[in-house]
Amino acid sequence: MSFSDKQALIIGGSSGMGLETARLLVHAGAPVTIVGRRREKLKTARETFDVPDKDSMIFTRSVGSENPGMWHPQLSFCFPTRPVGSRGRFGT
Repeated sequence: MSFSDKQALIIGGSSGMGLETARLLVHAGAPVTIVGRRREKLKTARETFDVPDKDSMIFTRSVGSENPGMWHPQLSFCFPTRPVGSRGRFGT
């Protein structure tokens, strides 16, 4: 199954099952946005991906304690600005 026309959002993807899910989706062709609390862990997680075009496939967004109460405005940046999927509308 190809996910090249999808955008994946993984919350809590800097380790464990979230990171492995992100890895599977990237290898299936989906650009992935990983959301986590700690910038350092997100950076480390991003570095573990072995894909040729990392800059266009893997994005990270920190919503941790440095910005308390800012979950929703920060998450709005995680969504693609282009239509994807069968409904044709997604994102901002």
